[in-house]
Amino acid sequence: MGQGVQNFAQHETGKSSKIVADQTGFGNKETYRQAKYIADNADSESKYCGRKFSTG
Repeated sequence: MGQGVQNFAQHETGKSSKIVADQTGFGNKETYRQAKYIADNADSESKYCGRKFSTG
């Protein structure tokens, strides 16, 4: 059998941080980056600010 060209699914292009920010509702990559830093570095009591969120 001959080797054909593989077709890949269409996807959104751009920086992954911008795409994640848009899809999670942060609006921009800087706000997402700040929230991710807090989620990754704060103790568990400090992370709970009236709602729970996850970066992973």
